[in-house]
Amino acid sequence: IIKIQTKWKTFIIRKKFLRLKKASSIIQFWWRRQLFRKVAITIQQKQKEEQQRREKLREREAIWKKQLEVIEQILEKEERSLIEPGFFAPSAMLGKGDEYELPDSVSKVLFGLGWAVADGKLWDLDASVLLYRYTEHIDDVFYFKPKSNDGAINHRGDSRTGGSGIGDDEQINVNLSKISKKINTLMFVVTMFTPEGNFSLVKNAFVRLVVRNTDNSKLRGQELCKFVITESSDCTALIMCKLFRTAPSKWKIVALGEPSRGQIYKHLIKRVNPYLELPPPAIALKLTIHRAENIYLSDEINLLNPFGKIKFDTAKALIKRVKQTNNPVWEQNISIVGQANFLQIDILHFSKAKMKNILVARVIIAVCEVSNEWFYLKNLDGQFTKQQSRIQISLNFDDKCVVVEQKEEIQIID
Repeated sequence: IIKIQTKWKTFIIRKKFLRLKKASSIIQFWWRRQLFRKVAITIQQKQKEEQQRREKLREREAIWKKQLEVIEQILEKEERSLIEPGFFAPSAMLGKGDEYELPDSVSKVLFGLGWAVADGKLWDLDASVLLYRYTEHIDDVFYFKPKSNDGAINHRGDSRTGGSGIGDDEQINVNLSKISKKINTLMFVVTMFTPEGNFSLVKNAFVRLVVRNTDNSKLRGQELCKFVITESSDCTALIMCKLFRTAPSKWKIVALGEPSRGQIYKHLIKRVNPYLELPPPAIALKLTIHRAENIYLSDEINLLNPFGKIKFDTAKALIKRVKQTNNPVWEQNISIVGQANFLQIDILHFSKAKMKNILVARVIIAVCEVSNEWFYLKNLDGQFTKQQSRIQISLNFDDKCVVVEQKEEIQIID
């Protein structure tokens, strides 16, 4: 009886165990199935989100492309308007040896060079730019090297089918504010690349200067000056004009139109030397910026936060900022060294609303000894300010410093 009872008990226990095991396996199966379903659902959701994200990016790219196309069309229209002759008001006509001073507000200009062929044949003429620091050749720009090393000058391409006498045959963009401070002279030349050709077969060669970008909206797109060469000779090159610095931010153009020899720009690197200025001696200056009076920006701004920048050749120095005043007192001593005949002082205002520095006025001073001298400031248009702003300066030569000239930089040794 005991054995039967034990077997029966064990049978019942075994049966329960089997039931429980079966139930647990079913639970495990459904749990796994649900888990896998959730994983599959999450993967599908991620794939849909990725597809939606890609579609949005494609839509944005399409919108950006349309906007870029519109902008390019506008720029092309503006550039074409610059090329068309007679589009702007008549400019200053320069004669041989005449000079023209560029406004301070002009930052980007376009040099357009053109010519007309007398016999109707197509002659290959090339326009190039030679960059100098006084008499030292630094860089050059031509059709095979369309950009200068500092990125400020851009040659827009060689025209081998020009010579119609209508519009510019070749154009060169110049960003004056981006030109390296070491460079102070740009020589614009045109050479006859065709071996059997010369400039007796070319008539009415010209160079013109057009404003591309300026702070003054009235000047934007205007032709400032034009120089037409009416004389013809059997030369193979023409030195058209010279653009040079009279101060760190002041430029002047001189119409030359001198005949020369050479089929490529390299032949003219040394032949333009007679039209370059000799380097002045390196000078160490000691300035004292005393004060300024009636600093004026606009009627809307009563009090300014004036400070200054001194530029002498490649050297720079800062004048400390004075808060909330139109009559700042600095009494600041500054030592500076360079190779130049003029010193430039810019007065700026820090605008908290725009969070940037605004140029108020500037003055350019010839390097000579002065004591407590007052100089009147001019705005970017070259006019004296409304309130007759002026600055008091003392300038002396620093005899305690010995200037050491090197190839790339100038140092002061006490």
